[in-house]
Amino acid sequence: MTPEELERLESCTAEIPKIWYNNTPPSGLTSLENIEKHLRQQWLETVGPQIGFF
Repeated sequence: MTPEELERLESCTAEIPKIWYNNTPPSGLTSLENIEKHLRQQWLETVGPQIGFF
């Protein structure tokens, strides 16, 4: 991986938690268990399918 690609990857992955946080209902942020459930759900619905295409 080139340094430019690594920088781009880090930049893109830094955006993911921001987007997920903004799209998680307050009830999903009340405990570590709820946070984990929402993160897992978001991963399975959004990121997981996309990285399967490489």
